[in-house]
Amino acid sequence: MNEPDTFKIIIQELIDLKERKSGDYQNSWRSLGIQGIYYQLARKFTRLWINKDRNEKELNFEMLRDTLVDMAVYSIMAIQLFDEKDTKDKIDSILKQ
Repeated sequence: MNEPDTFKIIIQELIDLKERKSGDYQNSWRSLGIQGIYYQLARKFTRLWINKDRNEKELNFEMLRDTLVDMAVYSIMAIQLFDEKDTKDKIDSILKQ
């Protein structure tokens, strides 16, 4: 399989995952806005960094590949918010309520 085909397969996997999770979470990811997405990306990156040298068999739950897939999906959702010009700080306004 060549590289463009592999890339397309992975992109389709991201779409399938997002659609599956959307049934459970709907649009809740939008509630905290771009800062919420940044938080999720930071959390996933931290997990990836902490476990980068560990063997997959040593991990209890999420595999490193799963973490990277989640980061890709969160990145795409951040792009959606940027494209929609929905980048105001929602977390700060929620905390001030």
